[in-house]
Amino acid sequence: MKLRERYIISPNKFMKKYKNKVGEKGKVNMKCKLIPIFVFLLVANIIFAQNTAISSEEGNSNVTIQNQSGNDNYSQYKTSGEGNVLNLSQNGLDNTGNISSSGVDNIAKIEQLGNGNKSGNNPNTFGIYQNGESNLSEQSVIGDDNTTYIYQGGYNNIADQQQNGSNNYAEIRQYYTWLTYRERNHKQIQNGEGNEAIVHSFDEFDTGEQTQIGNDNYSFVRQQLSSAKAEIYQNGNNNETWVEQFEFKFGDSEAEVNAEVFGNNNKAGVEQSGSRNKVKVKQDGENNEILVGPEVYNRGIYQCGDDNDADLTQDGNFNKGIIFQTGDSNVGFISSSDDSNYARIMQTGNNNNARIIQSE
Repeated sequence: MKLRERYIISPNKFMKKYKNKVGEKGKVNMKCKLIPIFVFLLVANIIFAQNTAISSEEGNSNVTIQNQSGNDNYSQYKTSGEGNVLNLSQNGLDNTGNISSSGVDNIAKIEQLGNGNKSGNNPNTFGIYQNGESNLSEQSVIGDDNTTYIYQGGYNNIADQQQNGSNNYAEIRQYYTWLTYRERNHKQIQNGEGNEAIVHSFDEFDTGEQTQIGNDNYSFVRQQLSSAKAEIYQNGNNNETWVEQFEFKFGDSEAEVNAEVFGNNNKAGVEQSGSRNKVKVKQDGENNEILVGPEVYNRGIYQCGDDNDADLTQDGNFNKGIIFQTGDSNVGFISSSDDSNYARIMQTGNNNNARIIQSE
């Protein structure tokens, strides 16, 4: 009989088993029952592992909720200010959840279902850290070994992370800056394994959404512009998309990026700095690249200037394209069909228009 089965028995069976050691009044001799009870407590302590919850609160009218089901889960929350709401729920094994909130009327929610998930890289790094007012952060994770991180500064910001799978990483930072720091909204959705999505933002009214379905995809967005918008959708494996929209608030800029990638092993890049810029990228196939633009770290489509517009569509496999524009009122367009096409548009100057179409 196993050790656990031997000592986890009902009182009736216990009395029958040790009836020869029971006295006249039905009391078990202490020398006889000491050993089995001691072993039972020892075994129970080994079998049932413990969860850890740490809390620290300063301020008024803050609400904190922690719910852990499973073994070896770790949760920590720290709040200072007024009217903050923190909700942490973990179900599984060896999950880590951290929430830190300072300010007024911030709401943070973490829900992790699975094993080995982390909100924050270690117990000393908070997964959700909000410093400001009326910020909303939410993390929803289903799977194993996923990592999430959110930091928001300012007010009226929204960050949403959803991960379903394993070994995915999601990071959103929306900084506090001396210029402005409000109403930024970014969302990350990842379904698969080994995907990575990162957003930085900075200025006011920035919005972005990253959706990755598949495995080992990478999406990076950094937005300094005011009212910048970036949408990334990748469906497949080993795809990479970069976006950098950078301009200080004082510039007149309406940059926008819309990228869609279907297939495997596709690479793209976008960098915009200036006014009223717009980029649209679509890649459908495998091993397509948007190659080199000069200040984009070996990435393609680079715009710096006024009223620029670039549109790139690649259907097929092993296609390569470049768009590089600086100046005023420039328009660039590349469309490739079939396989192994190469296209290049480079414009510097004013009122330029370029168009390339390649087909079978």
